[in-house]
Amino acid sequence: MDLDILTYVVKHQKEVQNANIIALANAVHVSKSSVLRMTKKLGFSGYTEFKYFLKQSNYDDKKAQTTDLLALQEKDIESTYQYLKAINFDPLCEKIFEAKAIFFFGTGYAPQLQLQEFCKSLSLVGKRVIFVPTKAELDYVMLTMSKQDLFLIASLSGETENLKENFAWMNAAKVPICTITAFSANYMSALAQYAYHYYLTPFYVGTHHFTHKSYVALDLVLDRIYREYLIFLSL
Repeated sequence: MDLDILTYVVKHQKEVQNANIIALANAVHVSKSSVLRMTKKLGFSGYTEFKYFLKQSNYDDKKAQTTDLLALQEKDIESTYQYLKAINFDPLCEKIFEAKAIFFFGTGYAPQLQLQEFCKSLSLVGKRVIFVPTKAELDYVMLTMSKQDLFLIASLSGETENLKENFAWMNAAKVPICTITAFSANYMSALAQYAYHYYLTPFYVGTHHFTHKSYVALDLVLDRIYREYLIFLSL
């Protein structure tokens, strides 16, 4: 059901920006409460905040070319920091503590590098960590996972098409999933038991306006989780 709502939102983003919650529910043929639950599962306080994010995520190309790059960085960091301050990390910390093994997977080179450092940090406090570098290895290793483990994935969009079957299998096997994605309506967050987000504003580089993405806010989320876990261990 969540995936149906998200699919509609992605295909009709401009219409949803101006639609109330009842209109969206009617369009997808679900209840108002189903839409509300979906927005909260994505980490929003409610439908109003979800709509605000959709409007903000409509990226203005012309503005992107002239915006102060340092201001963009500060905004991403500050917005992510304020979001993290409102999160209760105790449920995730409890799961990390209880997990027999934690499997890590990143979609893309930058998330993979940051997850590798996060793996090292958790291994230093006695956790069994398994970094999975490729989709082919994930297909194999996934079969060894159980509800006593934890699968943690870092992604930009949370919409990687060829991972949908993996998520479906893990949900069926009741493997706990933790996702860390940029703020967006995405299927990974909708299917996760622990969903966290970070702000990422692309900017242009060079005369040909190549798009660059900085994952500094993703690192902030990972560092916050690690610090929260250290605090959890000290209690």
